Amino acid sequence: MIKKFHLFGEEIDVVLTDKLENNNGACDADKNIIYLCKNLDNDYQNATFFHELTHMILLKLDETALSNDEKFVTKFSGLLHQFIATAKEGKK
Repeated sequence: MIKKFHLFGEEIDVVLTDKLENNNGACDADKNIIYLCKNLDNDYQNATFFHELTHMILLKLDETALSNDEKFVTKFSGLLHQFIATAKEGKK
């Protein structure tokens, strides 16, 4: 699992937590933290990470309306997760 990464030169932390209120993940763009429940199975935790990453990217782009559109975030992050999970390198 990713623990840290950068967006626009800012360090973003990924924090595993026991419980989040009514969610499996959360994004705090002001504090540069993505929270994930640690008791999720690996694939679901990864999918949740990409969902929260999508929120973080949109908020860093100042696209608050898109970030608040859960239908868009869920579809976009699902495709991003599918791409990462299934991408294969080819021979040069």
